[in-house]
Amino acid sequence: MELEQMKTQWEALDRKLSESNRINGMIVKKMIEQRANKGVSKLITYELIGAIFLFVFFPLMIFWFKYVWNTTLMHIIMYFAISIIGIGCITQTFKVFLLFRINLTRSVSGNTSTLNHYIIFIKREKIISIIIALVFSVLLILYMLSFKHIELWRWTAVICAMVIAPVLAVWQYKKMYNANINAIRQSLDELKELKEE
Repeated sequence: MELEQMKTQWEALDRKLSESNRINGMIVKKMIEQRANKGVSKLITYELIGAIFLFVFFPLMIFWFKYVWNTTLMHIIMYFAISIIGIGCITQTFKVFLLFRINLTRSVSGNTSTLNHYIIFIKREKIISIIIALVFSVLLILYMLSFKHIELWRWTAVICAMVIAPVLAVWQYKKMYNANINAIRQSLDELKELKEE
């Protein structure tokens, strides 16, 4: 009789333990998903702000083009800037599209694949951005040197911009991109481990 009672108690305890493990697993999964969603949301917000800025700035640059000094070098700079902003509108839209595809209701492997596409795109964008910044800096310096007399404040502004821009770019890639991408990647890896258990 006592053996039967002990057996029943053990079965009830085992059921409670398995139910507790299931609930704990669901809580852990929810926390991991929230961390991944937070990273994706931050990146989407950041990319959308960038896209809005470019889409607003693109027509303004075209409008402003007729008011710039009528020199060949300035026209080259303006054409270069308008082209880069136009391409930026397309690339920002593509990045937002990729981020919206990361949905935790999809499979982990599908989300990981989309995230990897985004990471590759960001790495290429980083390299291309460095090249564009160097070309733009050279064009701007050549334009400044084409004048016989340039006020000191203009040189100071250009030099400050050339120092501040790389610092902001490094901050952007480390704080915004790397931190959030790593959080999403870690979350997807943890979700994959949970599914395999």
